[in-house]
Parts: sequence; C-alpha cells; structure tokens
Amino acid sequence: MYLPPHFAQTDTEEIEAFIDAHPFATVITLVNGEMWPTQIPLFRQGDDTLIGHVARANEMWRHDATTDALIIFSGPDTYITPNWYETKRQTHKAVPTWNYASVSIWAEMTLHDDARWKRMAVGKLTNIHERTSAEPWKMGDAPQDYLEEQLDHIVGVEFTIKRLEAKWKLNQNRTIEDREGVIAGLTARDRDADATIASMMHTILDDDAR
Repeated sequence: MYLPPHFAQTDTEEIEAFIDAHPFATVITLVNGEMWPTQIPLFRQGDDTLIGHVARANEMWRHDATTDALIIFSGPDTYITPNWYETKRQTHKAVPTWNYASVSIWAEMTLHDDARWKRMAVGKLTNIHERTSAEPWKMGDAPQDYLEEQLDHIVGVEFTIKRLEAKWKLNQNRTIEDREGVIAGLTARDRDADATIASMMHTILDDDAR
C-alpha cells in the first residue's frame, strides 16, 4: 500500500494494542474470481496468527485455489482543516487532509470445521469481549444442544501473517507548530474520533521531541 516512511508505524507493541482495540476487521479473499470482503472480529494468537469464524452460508470460505487474504483493521479517522495550521496563517500554502490509523495484513488462510476447534475459537473470542461485563456471558450458559447447532452454522478461519504494514497518518510530515495547531483544533471541535486522534498525535509529538 502507499506508505510514506514518516507515516509508518513499526512499534510491535503499539500495533498489537491497536489490533486488540479495533478487532473488527475487513477480510478480502478471492471467490469465483472476484474480490470478496467479509467483516468479522478477529483475535491475536501468538505473534503471527489471527483467529475468527464466518457463517457457513458466507461464500468466503469456499475460496478459489488461492488461500491468500488481505486483512484490514481500521481505527479512528477524522477530517483536518488547514485553518488549524500555522503555515496557513503565514503563507496560505495548506490544503485539507484526513488523519487516520490502520493496519494491513497479508496472510494465508486455513479453514477449520472441527467442532472442538470452533468451540475454542468462539470461547476465546467471547471471553475477550465479555471480560468487562458485570456478569460475563460464557458458552456454558447456553444449552449444549443449542450451542452445538450454532457451531454447525459456522466455519473457523485461521490466518497466518506473512506481511504487515501499519499506517499512522497523523501530520508527521508537517511542522511542530502545525501539528500543535491540529491537536488544539481537534480538542476544541471534539466530535467523533477527534479526541483519539489528538491523543495519538500528542504521543507521537512527545516522542519526536525527545
């Protein structure tokens, strides 16, 4: 993908934390000669594996001969007005842009239709997202015959990561004054993902200042 060096995120811990915080991924595979997008939550298992499942009715798992997959984790994004730039006030040489963060992963897909494997995948995914609940739901809460029926309706997917690129596009190509202006503008506007983007920009700005 288009990834200028100043927008590249290479910190492994930051990338892993980002995936954990934004687990709902778009998975693109090839089905009947066409690109096939599927939106599913995934979780990390180890350093190079992502786990999830899809509905059996989803044609995604009836893929073509290739098992290649492109997985995109999208994070916060927001519009940036040039009015926030000090450069604009001085020279008017500024245009709008969009700030965002995302992780793109090229992977090899393996399918799993074993009930035990699927139970493991669903159980771990459920535990991850139920852990902050006051009364976490667990698989044992459902009648076992009903649960087995539901597991029959899904196919497990495992992705082995082959390549990963993370892009934090957060005005790193602009002056410190411009970036400080954007942070102030986002903080004042305070809508949608503004606060998150401002916080991410502040972290990078502090790192650059060290």
